[in-house]
Amino acid sequence: MAASKNEAGSHTIVFAGSYGGAEEQTLTAAITRRISEHLRVNLRYAYSHYNDWTSGGNNNYDSQMGYTSLQYGF
Repeated sequence: MAASKNEAGSHTIVFAGSYGGAEEQTLTAAITRRISEHLRVNLRYAYSHYNDWTSGGNNNYDSQMGYTSLQYGF
């Protein structure tokens, strides 16, 4: 399942399925805001959950990521 919206704001949601003996789920959200004609700010967040049954759960993890950027065009 994926959803997105572009222009002044950007929203993205992504879910990944299972691969054999493992399952991965990821949620990503992004917002882009134009401050002026040449200046843009990006904010992104991602959460990921991974289960690996073939390793007996030793490679399972939950992760979070936050990211910001400032973009200037001329």
